[in-house]
Amino acid sequence: MSIIIMAETKVNHQKKKPLVLVISGQDPSGAGILADIETCAANGCLALTLITSVTCQNTSCYRSKVDIDEKFLVQQLNLLMKEFNPDAVKIGLIPNTAMCITLSSYIRERLSKCPIVLDPVLKTGGNNSYLTDAELPSALRKNLFPLTTVVTPNKRELAKLGETESIYKALDRISDLGAKAILATDMADDKGTILNILSQGPSKGTVEYVMRRYPESSHGTGCTLSSAVACELAKGRTIFQSVASAQLFTHSSVEHSNSYETQQTIPNRFFWL
Repeated sequence: MSIIIMAETKVNHQKKKPLVLVISGQDPSGAGILADIETCAANGCLALTLITSVTCQNTSCYRSKVDIDEKFLVQQLNLLMKEFNPDAVKIGLIPNTAMCITLSSYIRERLSKCPIVLDPVLKTGGNNSYLTDAELPSALRKNLFPLTTVVTPNKRELAKLGETESIYKALDRISDLGAKAILATDMADDKGTILNILSQGPSKGTVEYVMRRYPESSHGTGCTLSSAVACELAKGRTIFQSVASAQLFTHSSVEHSNSYETQQTIPNRFFWL
């Protein structure tokens, strides 16, 4: 008979991970809130999650969705806030105008001092299907942009939300609506290059980030990037530092993506393991 004596480990309960409140949709194929949770964990943060909508999709095909009632979402928020004080908030899919208005009111009343990162999801990444109602862009401009620390639109979202095909005019318009910073993603026409542009308002100019584009399309890169920005802000970093670090993390995750014989690969957010 063998006897194994297990040594006791002294646990330090004092060190707390930064808290990121994630409000987004559930995509069962690996994007949305699943990507947010992984990104937060990989960046040393704890994700507190609220689901806005549940989609029926995979990486190539979207069928339908079921939206969560915004009143129930507020009940969840109220209960969470009794125990937790988030260090940052990441918002992804908001499926309808009513939810946008409700969330904006809650943030204004309860989370106004918290950094807010908004990934303004309008369509699916795999097959370009709309996920929101037609009035949502207007509701985002009026209600949520004034409360936002960083907005992370892709090229088509920037044009829709900025109401112009001109990249720099769209950046200025969103900035004029109150957003502190806009990180516009995937702006390059060159298929071999990724161009992201950071704007913190017309007076501060822009910063351009150029990276190599990998040949495979990856699922959930926008979710990964915006959550990584939120994680860095939760740690107390500046907008510039957070955006730079988040892009490096996302690019590395895509570089080491996992392929499952799906239309899109899945970013490996624990690429160092």
